[in-house]
Amino acid sequence: MVARLPERGLGIKRAEFADPDGSWWLRSDNVGVGTDSATFGMVAATDILGRVVARYWPRPRPLRRRRVRPAP
Repeated sequence: MVARLPERGLGIKRAEFADPDGSWWLRSDNVGVGTDSATFGMVAATDILGRVVARYWPRPRPLRRRRVRPAP
């Protein structure tokens, strides 16, 4: 999800679950280093801006070109 994070600006986080009131618990990919809802709490539904459906870089493995080595 793309969300406005409290005192951090925009961020992309994984959505874990939503409360009945509509607030979301967001999780960092790197829990040991990144910040997530354990740090800043639940994020209001109005602060959720969109859902990520693709990434440009780095390319996902199936889309990466294989390096062709020259013949000896």
